[in-house]
Amino acid sequence: MNLGYVDVPAGSYLLEASGCWIRTVTTKVTAKAGLTSEVKIMLPPAAWCELEISSLHRPATEAQFVVEASGGKALPTTGSGTIVFGQNTDKSRQSLLIVHALPENAARIRIIAPGCKEVVLAVDPKPKKRIGLKCALEQAP
Repeated sequence: MNLGYVDVPAGSYLLEASGCWIRTVTTKVTAKAGLTSEVKIMLPPAAWCELEISSLHRPATEAQFVVEASGGKALPTTGSGTIVFGQNTDKSRQSLLIVHALPENAARIRIIAPGCKEVVLAVDPKPKKRIGLKCALEQAP
């Protein structure tokens, strides 16, 4: 893919490329007045996660998920942060979620739903790897 920008003021810029199924890449670019600069960026494939969540006792109609680093810091992902039961499958008590590009430092996915115990699932993203996870939400005490 070739992208072009015209009349960019001279200076240093950070160029970021991202998208589904690829890892985000950031590179520094220096533009000079009146000159054309070419920048080549290699976009490495990213791990993706397919997560099937069941809510058997039905206290929750939706849940929130957060992808976290090992220290607990929330990480950006290309999937939505909300899971709605019955929306992505024909079963009203299940939801299928696909997180398209897990960050390299992802360590877990935390799932929080009203009336349910919190669920924490470990992940180990590797390039070109599909991660399939399943879990069931349990009613909170």
